[in-house]
Amino acid sequence: MVDLNERVLDTAEHRGENLLPKEVLSLVERYHGDETPGAEREVVEAYATALADRNVPTEIQDPWSALDERRTDSETWVGDDAVYELPSGRLSTYPANWHERLAGSNDPRSYLRFLQGEAAFEPKNPTGSPGIPRERLLDVMSVVGHVDRQEAKAAVERLRREGEVVEDADQHPDANVYLADQVDYDRADLAGEDVVDRE
Repeated sequence: MVDLNERVLDTAEHRGENLLPKEVLSLVERYHGDETPGAEREVVEAYATALADRNVPTEIQDPWSALDERRTDSETWVGDDAVYELPSGRLSTYPANWHERLAGSNDPRSYLRFLQGEAAFEPKNPTGSPGIPRERLLDVMSVVGHVDRQEAKAAVERLRREGEVVEDADQHPDANVYLADQVDYDRADLAGEDVVDRE
């Protein structure tokens, strides 16, 4: 019997859109409360059943089979469409080496260095910005590092105030975030900018 976390169900219910199997997996990894990386089959299926009972719209018939179709045993990033099999046999939205390198860290700078270096993410815009999309950064911190999303958000904003990280100046809700030493901006000017709260 799986002890369900209401936060997973409530968050899914408030999305107001059809959830894909990988999105359900991500919510389970964030909020179920299991500190072990990834999620087991019975847990994912239990949440899928509970969501159906609540009439939450999902694109799930057989959630584990849908995830299994995208399964890879690669320990490094191969793309957004993949679902990663961890050495434990659990599935995760992120590969094993991310969990190994970042587990337990709550410092956004560690995630930025890793994602911009070894994970080799491409900038999301044509301007050449070296950053990681804000929502992606928060997702990785919450799933891999088991950092509460609001705490992760607060940590990014604190570092921005201190001039340690920079966000793209276009005020986009998913602006790129990157380390301040990657750009030639004046750190004093950066530290004086207002922080825009983005949910």
